[in-house]
Amino acid sequence: MRLSASIFVSDNPLEYAKEICKHNIDFLHLDYLLDHNGVLSEEKLDEYSHLNVPLDVHLIGSDFNSICIDMMNRLSVNILSVQIENLKNVAHSIEVASSFNGDFGIAISPYTNWSILKPFKYLISHILVTCSVPGVSGAKFLKQSYYYIEEIKSVFPRTDVYVDGGISYDIYKKLYKNVSLIVMGSFLYRNRENMDHTIKIFKMEG
Repeated sequence: MRLSASIFVSDNPLEYAKEICKHNIDFLHLDYLLDHNGVLSEEKLDEYSHLNVPLDVHLIGSDFNSICIDMMNRLSVNILSVQIENLKNVAHSIEVASSFNGDFGIAISPYTNWSILKPFKYLISHILVTCSVPGVSGAKFLKQSYYYIEEIKSVFPRTDVYVDGGISYDIYKKLYKNVSLIVMGSFLYRNRENMDHTIKIFKMEG
């Protein structure tokens, strides 16, 4: 099981990211809201791109600018997920974002009918199920996510499923057979004094 640590649960995300890099974590997870032009400031990403753990970026916005995607390619972002519910022109935005060179996927809420993903199944390599309110740290896990994830995996068997939002160890034990990456936010942060052990038990189960 691959683990991605959400760093914006901390009031000092850069220092927290540096601490995480000392442990056996696979990715640093960063949630960003884009401006109305679909642009993200390079400064926001650059300070994390120099760390020794690959970046996993979750973008939330109404539109995507190719400049933003080019910047992520240049900064060697490893994973990019685009939240589908916020997009004004879904087809255009997904096409622009699919020029990303790494692991590209769509983020989707369990409140959204998964059939919206079907036209893009050949453009994406993963589906990120946001099991709580996207971009909000500490939000509770939505119980309907269990069945939703099972449905998605049955319809898209060759597409990796990632999960983010309210993931505790007990929830993880019910999910891990259908997912290949877990975003750890508040749970990991609350257990940061014993981070090695927390990461180890998640990786052992998966």
